[in-house]
Amino acid sequence: NDPSSRSLHANWEENRYINGVNWEEEGRSCIGANTQLIRLKLDIREMFVGNANRYQIGNPGVKENFEAFCRGVARNRSIKRLDISMCRCMPKVMEILFPFFVHNPSLTQIVFEHCSMDDSKTAQLLAHALSKRCNMSSMKRVELVACKISEEVSGQLISALKSHTNLVQ
Repeated sequence: NDPSSRSLHANWEENRYINGVNWEEEGRSCIGANTQLIRLKLDIREMFVGNANRYQIGNPGVKENFEAFCRGVARNRSIKRLDISMCRCMPKVMEILFPFFVHNPSLTQIVFEHCSMDDSKTAQLLAHALSKRCNMSSMKRVELVACKISEEVSGQLISALKSHTNLVQ
């Protein structure tokens, strides 16, 4: 909770996977309980292998530990900008982070970059989170950069974004 630490870039790389760490507790103590952090970037590079339709994780504990870490992150209420990059387990991550998206009054920006958002559950959760925040003036920007999004899902997301009158981008 160091006041000089305002931003954190967390890389989740399979080749840097650490066993024996309680990642939910780490997420809760380092991020969830932090009141100084205003920007968090979760970068999930090189974690997944497989073809375009089915992702498998080479090291079975990596996905579970990333999800546990996200459960800790979901408790944070000071982060203004959340960036999620290279995530292909979006339905579960969206489900875990839903309380963060809905209950964090500080949140002004959400950026998804190179994420797989082509299933309807992800779109429904993001659309629901955005609709819950429609009356909150703090949300200013939602970016979907080079994400994999199906036609059906893109329609749901566009509807949700249109209903959010406070967005400037």
